[in-house]
Amino acid sequence: MTLDELISSFASLTGDAIGIAFRGPGDVVGRMVWVNDAYVELFEYPRDEVVGQLTGFKNDPEYVEGFLSTLKDRFEAGENHISSETYCRTKSGKRIWTSVKLLTIPTETGRFTAGLYRNLTALKEREVAANEALAERDAAYLSSEITHSRMMSAINCIADPMAIWDADFKLVVCNAAFAPKLLNQTEPMPVGTSVDDFLEKAANSGLFSDAIDCEAEWAKNAAESLRAGPIQDITRFTNGEVYKAVSYQSPNGDTLVMSTNITELENERLSRESYARQLEEAHQVSRHQASHDELTGLGNRRFLTGALDRMNERLRRHGGLISALHIDLDRFKQINDTRGHDVGDHVLIAVAKLLSSIVANGDVLARTGGDEFVIITYDADGDGTYAHRLALTIIEELARPIYARGVEFRVGASVGIAATDVSAVPDLLTDSDIALYKAKSLGRGCVRRFSTSDFDAMRELKTLSDDILRGLEASEFVPFYQVQIDAATGEMVGLEALARWLHPEHGVLAPDRFLEIAEHIAVVDRIDQMIFEKALKECSKEFSSGFAPSLSFNISHKRLMSAEILKAAEAAAKYPGKVAFELLESIFLDEADDASRLQLDALRDAGIILEVDDFGSGHASIIALEQIAPERLKIDRRLIFPITQSERSARMVRSIIDLGRALDIEITAEGVETESHVALLTALGCERFQGYHFGKPNLLKEAIADWLQPEPDVQRAGLR
Repeated sequence: MTLDELISSFASLTGDAIGIAFRGPGDVVGRMVWVNDAYVELFEYPRDEVVGQLTGFKNDPEYVEGFLSTLKDRFEAGENHISSETYCRTKSGKRIWTSVKLLTIPTETGRFTAGLYRNLTALKEREVAANEALAERDAAYLSSEITHSRMMSAINCIADPMAIWDADFKLVVCNAAFAPKLLNQTEPMPVGTSVDDFLEKAANSGLFSDAIDCEAEWAKNAAESLRAGPIQDITRFTNGEVYKAVSYQSPNGDTLVMSTNITELENERLSRESYARQLEEAHQVSRHQASHDELTGLGNRRFLTGALDRMNERLRRHGGLISALHIDLDRFKQINDTRGHDVGDHVLIAVAKLLSSIVANGDVLARTGGDEFVIITYDADGDGTYAHRLALTIIEELARPIYARGVEFRVGASVGIAATDVSAVPDLLTDSDIALYKAKSLGRGCVRRFSTSDFDAMRELKTLSDDILRGLEASEFVPFYQVQIDAATGEMVGLEALARWLHPEHGVLAPDRFLEIAEHIAVVDRIDQMIFEKALKECSKEFSSGFAPSLSFNISHKRLMSAEILKAAEAAAKYPGKVAFELLESIFLDEADDASRLQLDALRDAGIILEVDDFGSGHASIIALEQIAPERLKIDRRLIFPITQSERSARMVRSIIDLGRALDIEITAEGVETESHVALLTALGCERFQGYHFGKPNLLKEAIADWLQPEPDVQRAGLR
């Protein structure tokens, strides 16, 4: 094989998975155009299934948004060589941790991106295991440090010398009295000093009467005696004091040596007892800290796990029912955010005291983190009524005011319950958390008992959420358009872009099938952005010459207040016609604070038309409407529908139209479905129509097919 052949075959010969994608100038993301064999082997997708896919199809849905956002920021910053790591999913669903190296190559028609992937799952697992081991080591080290500090504080309180020597008779620790009284020096004895060196120095200190003139022999005998141990030696000092040296050997081979002034024997006995108590207290404090929450003093998750194991053994022997109550404070986040963490901590302490007063002696109460608490109960009767009554009591008590630092707070609570009649013991905490999620979704102050249907619902929610994320990656959300008609000429003057999901299995789905879940997983803005970009692109192409109808988009308040909206306005300026942003009446009139008004003014300056959507739905404020001054009002379809049958409804619509004229605001009626609607609305002075009478939402070509080339001398259907 020649060098050129080797180079040309490198992508196939390398063990790294390589994929190449191409992104055109109008594409949001690139699509795969080539992969090597290692790529197919790593991700388990046949090559023909990969080619044409969006680049993020194999990324783990839980991490893809953050990963792609990071890549976007770095690409926009000018980087074209990017290295990163992220989770991916194989075709079989296996999660793998991969290193990613990306290289972008711009071309005249777009850019290629080459990605090199390497499976680091095993390395990641070892890294996670190592980090967990390090965390356990650090925790143990901290506990040891606390114990050691307490031990040193205790032994330094002892007036007479003491020391601990290891199995090799190297110094482990000594107290503050050791060096001054046995060596006549102020400097402490260094840790690790051998007993031989210590005794040689002690023999030559002049303090020991028996060592005078036979220092070496005395030191040798003393060392041998200590090693043979245990000892109970009486030693006379040259200053007249007499000490009793006693040694104790521990099971691990350490030797504790205490030298006691026998003239104060009773005092020393009490001192030793005090020292032993301090050591035990230190151990007890250490054990307590490891299994209890520092803030509230309640058990923590580790304590809870141990208690659950003990209850499980009781269940195994005697039967009955174990229940887990998962408690979440409904309004704690607002208190914490507005009053500060210090106040929040005092609220948690007050809640912990209240819960402690409610639970029975046999119940186990723990704080598992944040504002969540868990109670484990054992019910010998096994009917679960006790747990339910306890949950209702908790909700009732926490609905009352909580006093923290002299201030009244109302926190409220929701409770999820799981019991062993449905859940296995190891699943109680997870299942009670699922029940808690369901309780909170039903409103504050609710109790929900876990059932298998809750798990199925959670799994279905996860499946639908994953499907929406997949649909976003596959660019399956597209704009459908509904025409807007000029009342005076009967011609198409505008289009409203509406979101539809072209689902590969279920066909065209309207927002009522996916919007609620999209809001739950916070991707509505991504869907809106996809619809906006696609609509601008295809309408700019369709109406590149001649007349271009206005193009309307629904905008949420969250998106209105985002920095991205002004970028969207800049993009809209490239459309040959006018672009309108439709915002709900409540956004204009209920939430029109100074920040909102500044954002609306910035959009006007960028050439965006502002419309009030669903006007008349119950939020009207003439003063606010005059202050905001939108260019167009769209009357809610619920007001339009009955006008041909109800004179009262017709008068209401006339009032809105007259109000628009008075404020120089154009009026659009949506939900126009019949010839009678057209005739009456025309008589009332409405300026634009939108509704099924003129066309249902459809793809662009189909939506405008009847309105592109009007025949001369023939008025549009519905306006004759």
